[in-house]
Amino acid sequence: MPSLPSTSSSNSRKKFDVFLSFRGEDTRNNFTDHLYDALSRSGIVTFRDDPKLEAGEEIAPELFTAIQQSWCSVIVFSQTYAFSSWCLEELAEIVKQHNNDGHKVFPIFYDVDPSDLRKQKEKVEEAFARHEERYKEDSEKIQRWRNALIQVAGIKGWHLNNRESSKMLNLSVDIFSKMKKLKLLKVLCQSNCDNLKYLSNELRLLDWTGYPLRYLSSSFQPDNLVTLLLTYSHIEQLCKGNIPLYKLKMINLKGSRNLIRTPDFTTAQKLKVLIMEGCCTRLVDVHPSTGVLKSLKLLNLRGCTSLKSFPIKIRMESLETLILSGCSNLVRFPEIDGKMECLKTLDLCGCSRVENLPENLQQVEFLEELDLSGTAITEPPSFIFQLKNLKILSYSGCKGPSSKLRIN
Repeated sequence: MPSLPSTSSSNSRKKFDVFLSFRGEDTRNNFTDHLYDALSRSGIVTFRDDPKLEAGEEIAPELFTAIQQSWCSVIVFSQTYAFSSWCLEELAEIVKQHNNDGHKVFPIFYDVDPSDLRKQKEKVEEAFARHEERYKEDSEKIQRWRNALIQVAGIKGWHLNNRESSKMLNLSVDIFSKMKKLKLLKVLCQSNCDNLKYLSNELRLLDWTGYPLRYLSSSFQPDNLVTLLLTYSHIEQLCKGNIPLYKLKMINLKGSRNLIRTPDFTTAQKLKVLIMEGCCTRLVDVHPSTGVLKSLKLLNLRGCTSLKSFPIKIRMESLETLILSGCSNLVRFPEIDGKMECLKTLDLCGCSRVENLPENLQQVEFLEELDLSGTAITEPPSFIFQLKNLKILSYSGCKGPSSKLRIN
């Protein structure tokens, strides 16, 4: 798929990257589900309509808004797409946004011939015969649908049948054994690689969304690895023993719900980014060495709902952002060992078992944003107001909902 613009741009007013248009009864539980999951795993923010919205004949206003708030649309044309007045209204709005505002359109022809859509033959002809009977007094609507279908069907798209999908997803594991000098590896699909036994020890970047195995290959020595991205993987732990991580600067295991334990980070003193957001099912604690990573700037454990313990003391002198939001089983926040002068953001939102903060948190004198909403802390400790650089304080007191206090 062509690269898509990101909504993370600071000047973007769009809410979604992709609006996904499809006929639910044709594709919702197979192709479209897989497509939606693949887009989400790649970090592409995708709007897919809720089946509850499809209760009536008239399209829900929320869908028009979603189209207008999306950078582009992916349209899955299936056998009965044109039979749905709902889908055709979506299509007409997509084309309107395309013509007026440069909204991008990417069609996928799922078991249909684009020429049948353009020429409106076969099932498409039958569909429009029904629409013309139903909407006798609104010929303008019918013509708008016809024009939209002709225009989009003329755009070069993809044919994703089962045979072609298999070709895309089959990845030969033997080929890796021949790539002994491979430095960058990015895998964009969930491939069946149960027999993977070799990864090049020269790898600097390993980026594999949906990595299918429980461990990295036992023969892999990541001495040269700088970036490890295994988002939404099946990994339980990086390896069965300790591994050297001397050059590693970034680890992203977001959404790896099977993660049981983190590695010993003693050798990872160059690590700057550690993301384990959403590793919620089985991760109960993190290795004590996490608390003394001197180069770490970002530690994100958002949504790790099974996490119960954290290092008793932390001395992370470069840390700028610490996110523990949603760690609802975390019992206590660690003691601060040293000043940790770089820490600017501390997010404890939803840490419902955390009842207090250590007094020496006041040593984090450059803290700018502190979120205590959803914790068991009923009011901010008095020393919080001695933090002269604090700009935003969020908390939920015992008397009401969450409050956000901006401090000038």
